Amino acid sequence: SFFSVVMATAAPLPIPKCLVLFGDGALCEKSSKGSFVHLDAMVKDGCSGTLMLREYDASSSSPPQIAELAQLLGVYNTIINKDCEPGAFTKKFNDLKLDFFTDSRDTHTFFRHAGFSSSSLLPSPIVPSSLFEQHIRPRVIASELVLVHLQDENSISIINDIVSLSRASFAKHELLLIVVAGYGSSKVDVPSLFPSPSPLLPPQSYLTKDGKPVTDVRMTSPLHVVYQHEGIVRRDDAVSFSAQEIIDKGGNGCILAEHFMHEVGFKLGHMPKYGA
Repeated sequence: SFFSVVMATAAPLPIPKCLVLFGDGALCEKSSKGSFVHLDAMVKDGCSGTLMLREYDASSSSPPQIAELAQLLGVYNTIINKDCEPGAFTKKFNDLKLDFFTDSRDTHTFFRHAGFSSSSLLPSPIVPSSLFEQHIRPRVIASELVLVHLQDENSISIINDIVSLSRASFAKHELLLIVVAGYGSSKVDVPSLFPSPSPLLPPQSYLTKDGKPVTDVRMTSPLHVVYQHEGIVRRDDAVSFSAQEIIDKGGNGCILAEHFMHEVGFKLGHMPKYGA
């Protein structure tokens, strides 16, 4: 039949490279004012959702921003328990190779000590075109996963420009492009994120891990995330880059931040499917 011929001859899409842009504080009031047309275009072409973080453990030796980043990277337990050996990330995610860039000296130093030998400190001031051409683009081509962590007060504008350069430099099926944005504070209330309790609403996935309840989920200042990759990432109804738009129309809902990297690893062919 025609359907059988099409199925037999259609080649699978190649596994993409992945670029994650993390604006740590990109949603703070000062940073988020303005128009970000390239981020809006990415939202319209992709799918968005929310990542829930854990409450900060005051007994931890790592500062709050390190604990949040460790959750995003899926190595929270090893960082908190101080048993993160060199290569722990690569081992956990089945030889997934990560190139990590940050503009924070403290973050760079911590992750070098935690076994991330690929951690690089970005020069200051950050010029988006130079950052992309000299650092990001070559590593995306040569590596599998590049994560850029920005604490610059203009991080949202920098990310907007890098999204534009990335979309112009790579075909949509070649690059899994992800933007993660935080509030820059742990105390921002987002009441519209949580629906009124209902007996018809099952427990949400961010409330469990490995089949056990997670009791320390932080109900303030989540991270919001946007994914774009033609052929793998479906589209939702969100059309602009804002926390409220992602909450109201994002198709990915809420997941625990610690599950984020497993999801990325699956899309890059390194991990089994996680969740539904």
